[in-house]
Amino acid sequence: MRRAAVGVAANIAEGHASAYRGEFLRYLSIAHGSLTELECHLLIAIDVGYVKAEEIERALMAGDEVGRMLRAMRRALGEEPTRRSTLTARRSGDQQIARRNRSQS
Repeated sequence: MRRAAVGVAANIAEGHASAYRGEFLRYLSIAHGSLTELECHLLIAIDVGYVKAEEIERALMAGDEVGRMLRAMRRALGEEPTRRSTLTARRSGDQQIARRNRSQS
């Protein structure tokens, strides 16, 4: 989890240091992948009983906010949405927590 979390910030920084917009976009995409990996680890931790959903609610909501910021940065830099990204519906942190709470009951 730590590697994925650090990977988000590190890829944004590395991409920003690039002289080319396309390279920055690529690193933003990698950062978004690291964020998704982190969210996956958090949800698995709930599923296997390591933590309760309420304990990581803020982390999931912060991840959703960071994801929105990354997508906004990519759009601002001129990236065209891909079919995959436009078809993928993201649940908000609240919806994820509600779903996990129902499954734990």
